[in-house]
Amino acid sequence: MAYAQEIAVIIILMILKGAFEVLKEGVFSLLDAADAKLTEKINRLVCAEPGITHIKRLTVRKSGSVYFANIVLSIAEPNTDKAHQKIDRIVEHLHRKISNLESVTIHYEPDHPPYKMTVELLTDDKKTLSKRFGSVPWLRVVKTQTNGNIITDEIIANPAISADKGRAFRLAAWLISQHADTVTMGTTELDENIKALFETLNIEFSQKTTSTST
Repeated sequence: MAYAQEIAVIIILMILKGAFEVLKEGVFSLLDAADAKLTEKINRLVCAEPGITHIKRLTVRKSGSVYFANIVLSIAEPNTDKAHQKIDRIVEHLHRKISNLESVTIHYEPDHPPYKMTVELLTDDKKTLSKRFGSVPWLRVVKTQTNGNIITDEIIANPAISADKGRAFRLAAWLISQHADTVTMGTTELDENIKALFETLNIEFSQKTTSTST
């Protein structure tokens, strides 16, 4: 009889344990669902802010009845002060919309460097604006702060010059990767596809008849 009672107790404990596991899993599923909805809401509110181009990471942590959010995002604002003001507005907006959001930490990376980059295509004398694009020998690269101060002003070799073919598109790709804002060269015919690409990416492209760079 004692042996049977022990077996019964073990069976009851196993049933209780199984029920507990099921209950725990259900509770956690509900919590996860709630956190997912909150994360989705935060993502939607942040992306609605003009100038936010990409959320790289968004984590939401719960402590008691309140939530803590940590966000890493990209912002299309080269001016540091304006970028900070935009971040402050996002934080305030999130607190207004989500009452149990205790704290929001936002780290941002600018989509564009905090300077303007102009590139002039130069001939062999490193002074005259070139009428060639892909096979241009030299580039004058000037980086200027938003207040007009020049950060760097250097002449570099065309990084696409050694390519056997496709030098024009290789140079265009390099200019895009370097976040060039303005590209200037001598007056000549240029592939319309490259012009369209620059226009789409808001890269100012100009051709001048002047014999020397400015």
